[in-house]
Amino acid sequence: SNGICNGKGTCHKNICLCASPYTGTNCSKIVCLDPQAIKMCSGTQNLTACNSNGQCICGACVCNKEYTGKYCEYSRYPIMQCSDFEECVKRHYLFDKKDSYVLTI
Repeated sequence: SNGICNGKGTCHKNICLCASPYTGTNCSKIVCLDPQAIKMCSGTQNLTACNSNGQCICGACVCNKEYTGKYCEYSRYPIMQCSDFEECVKRHYLFDKKDSYVLTI
């Protein structure tokens, strides 16, 4: 089961066969042989490693839980702008004329 090997390998005959760069009895340790690997976590621009939204481990970004993407460049919870609700609020106002409204999200 992947839970036994932390999702970093497969369990075969009660032994975890870990995907690179993971190792250990439950694939929780990382082996990194390339000291220059952190450069691979910045993409083509000269950005900070993993956009400061995760850790660079052996040339791959391991994103904080709020972020995703190869370089942790995408938020899992995008910030909503007031303009995202503008049309909905306008339509609601036209069909239900009141003096005030409370917008709850």
